[in-house]
Amino acid sequence: MLVFCRLVSHAIVTAMRALDTTPAAAAIHEEVQRQVGPHGRLQIALELSDLAHALSVAGMRRREPKLTDDAAREKLARLLYGDR
Repeated sequence: MLVFCRLVSHAIVTAMRALDTTPAAAAIHEEVQRQVGPHGRLQIALELSDLAHALSVAGMRRREPKLTDDAAREKLARLLYGDR
């Protein structure tokens, strides 16, 4: 079963490889992903999500200078999750 899971995992990673990434660069990226493990990958994903939100808020404030940080975060939340 473990061999099957590894084969499926390799097939998924291969299928998802960026078209502009060389096989050598992709191999390095895959090795780094293996080295950091699942917790490290989760930490990276959370940090990237925080960065994306911060960039979105900064962009909103640049377009609307009178917008406060709180108002921009609220506006982003409405854009992402809708008005409830």
